[in-house]
Amino acid sequence: SVSAIRDEYGTSYWEVQTNRGQREFVVQNVSENAQWLGDHRLLIIDVDGNRFEIPRLDELDKKSLGLVEQVV
Repeated sequence: SVSAIRDEYGTSYWEVQTNRGQREFVVQNVSENAQWLGDHRLLIIDVDGNRFEIPRLDELDKKSLGLVEQVV
């Protein structure tokens, strides 16, 4: 799930719950660092090169989906 996304001048700050616990990461220029993989899968690459995959975007809760749709 996505707890929060804050966008400031093309840089977004993400707070998410992953299979490895709560994480925070930064993404610059989301349009270049978010890739659609098909079947509602989204790959996000942060400023350190870490990859975060949302395997089923359509299965996110309403709040999480709304936050992602605002920046992607």
